[in-house]
Amino acid sequence: MRLRIPCAALPSPGSQTMHLSGVLSGEPRRGLALMAGLGLMMLASPAHAAVSHLYVATTGNDSTGNGSSGSPYKTILRASQAATPGAIIHVAPGTYSASFLTTKSGTATDRIRYVSETDPATGARARIVPPNTTATTGIVWENRGAYVDIDGFEFDGTGTKMPNALLNQGSYVTISNNHVHHIANGSNQPCNSGGGSGINIVDTAIPGLMTGTVVTRNKVHDIGYNCKYIQNIYISTRATVTNNLSYNNTAGAGIHLWHDAHEVVIANNTIYNTWMGIIVGGGNYYEYSGPADYVDVSNNIVVNNDYGISLQGATGSHNTYTNNLVYQNTHYHFSPGANHTGTVIAPPQFVNAAGGDFHLAPGSLAINAGSPAFAPSVDLDGNPRPVDGLHDIGAYEYGGSTPGQVLTFWEKDSVAGPTSGYWFKQALVNGVVVWESDVTADGTAWQSHSVAINPTGASFNLQFRLISKAGVSNYPISVNIDDVAINGVTVTNAGFETATGWTYAETKTAFTGSFDTGAFHGGAASYKLFYPGATLSAAGDNSTVSQTLQN
Repeated sequence: MRLRIPCAALPSPGSQTMHLSGVLSGEPRRGLALMAGLGLMMLASPAHAAVSHLYVATTGNDSTGNGSSGSPYKTILRASQAATPGAIIHVAPGTYSASFLTTKSGTATDRIRYVSETDPATGARARIVPPNTTATTGIVWENRGAYVDIDGFEFDGTGTKMPNALLNQGSYVTISNNHVHHIANGSNQPCNSGGGSGINIVDTAIPGLMTGTVVTRNKVHDIGYNCKYIQNIYISTRATVTNNLSYNNTAGAGIHLWHDAHEVVIANNTIYNTWMGIIVGGGNYYEYSGPADYVDVSNNIVVNNDYGISLQGATGSHNTYTNNLVYQNTHYHFSPGANHTGTVIAPPQFVNAAGGDFHLAPGSLAINAGSPAFAPSVDLDGNPRPVDGLHDIGAYEYGGSTPGQVLTFWEKDSVAGPTSGYWFKQALVNGVVVWESDVTADGTAWQSHSVAINPTGASFNLQFRLISKAGVSNYPISVNIDDVAINGVTVTNAGFETATGWTYAETKTAFTGSFDTGAFHGGAASYKLFYPGATLSAAGDNSTVSQTLQN
């Protein structure tokens, strides 16, 4: 089986057609007759296999564990090796440093399911990170099994260079509810035609038979760094791509079709702040003679990109572009040759795009402007579509339910070095950590974060904390916080522009807290938590700035 790594070619000077190569997935909408002719249609339904449950935890053991809840395995790879059709592999919250290949297949009636469990208190899920911070090639998780589900994982490449998070080469695979971010996103990331992606669906060496892949309800963002070869979502065969939120890739594409991509549905995705929003194209074929045909692009929001919906390479005559909302795409909304209908050209009116909330606000022209033809039955939140008989455009259906509360904020710290494991920055709600990052993980630039929170009661306490987890000296550290927002909640002095609204506390007098007019994201100030390098810290030393908010 040949591994397909996406590649791309530079645009020709002076040409509007940019021959880029990439990898994306497709699903069979018109291939049933072919499958029947090959004798692959099932004439009778087999009996279901017994459902088995396997467990993985960071405290498990691959040698002595048996995969039970009381004696879990330590790695997803070990659990996959023990899986049989019908198995559900439960992966406990925690951080798993790994690069691995899964090959076991389920059946049409008894799929193998990899499921991340969720911490009910914090919302944390199984977090998979590259094992090597310097490796510039490789894949975090490659799957070659068929009839497989991969659901609910976080892929976090912060501070690493491995260019591929999740790569699938199996048929009838569903990739859903995953959060893929900061893959190949460092400022010193190599850029070459080997490419990379957040989610990568590639064709196998079996001609024309890879099919049935579904990529749905994933959040993919901050992928690549000034490299046109690294994309958020790549498809190079047949697939269905729906209800995905894809943003922040200023040199790559939000969704990119190339190689053998055909018979693809791209519907109800939201794409924001990329170089190319959606690329539909074929070329550099592996098993298929092209072109990229029978591609349906419907109900997508494509906003604030350099290019909107772009046709590249070889495209067929049966492609459709219906009921998409396009706006503020610098060079064009559609490339020449894209015959589109039902297009809305207007601001999407997101609730808070800067804070990562891409739900539709009241009055958005995306509401009730979609087509039912390719619309999925639920939205990114899992709410039913449509609510009132008319479909909306984008990943979120307006009025499906009241979105949960989301904390958004900007932060930066003063550490760019590799000495990790000592100082951490955190956000807490009622004393529970809802967000955390090592100060060494993300450079020194301002970063935006969005965190789902579910505070109960009439009021709750919001806190930002700088904390030492191991004693260290000669390690001065500062963390700045700015532009705090929570939907449905009033935050006093959210931008720290005046000395009001917030309360500072510390566990050691060496800490200081101050309104900082020398560093800010917006306005003219932020709040700085500081610890001097001359004073030895101890594990647990911390300082906080907090506010009690009315729910």
